[in-house]
Amino acid sequence: FSAYATGLHVHINKNCMPAENWIKIVNFFSNNSDFIFLISRRTRWDFEEWTNINSMERIFDVGYVNERRFVALNLQNKHTAEFRIFAGTLSPVDFFASLEFCDSLVRFVQGQSFNNMFHNIDSLKRFIGYVIENRMKYPSLWLTLVNDGFVVNLSGEYEYNTNRG
Repeated sequence: FSAYATGLHVHINKNCMPAENWIKIVNFFSNNSDFIFLISRRTRWDFEEWTNINSMERIFDVGYVNERRFVALNLQNKHTAEFRIFAGTLSPVDFFASLEFCDSLVRFVQGQSFNNMFHNIDSLKRFIGYVIENRMKYPSLWLTLVNDGFVVNLSGEYEYNTNRG
């Protein structure tokens, strides 16, 4: 059995937060597409083919329907938001890191003001800081961020690696 050419889609109940927070996530994806690509574990071609991350803003156009649903965050389902960024995996760490990423991002945006998410370019740095603070809750995501060089240990303190992002 191989996970090659498969995708992992994570569904979250849309009612877990107000609609404006889903807009914050779309904005986070658009502003941090290189990070989203890395966390997705997809090849560049697969990522661009299956997520259409560069046209994310269109999902809020009145009447817009993406019949193929090939968007990073599919909001067309009636009851759930569907994160469609991840490659399929047989690795437990990668599987749980994907789930933890979705959970942590949903919780992160709930603590951010709308203006802060749209007018502050440090949303990735703040998100990584959120994961650092909650690393015991998100152990697989934490391990992924450390292994991928997004987090460094400086003098006993973990912080966002400004050279990575």
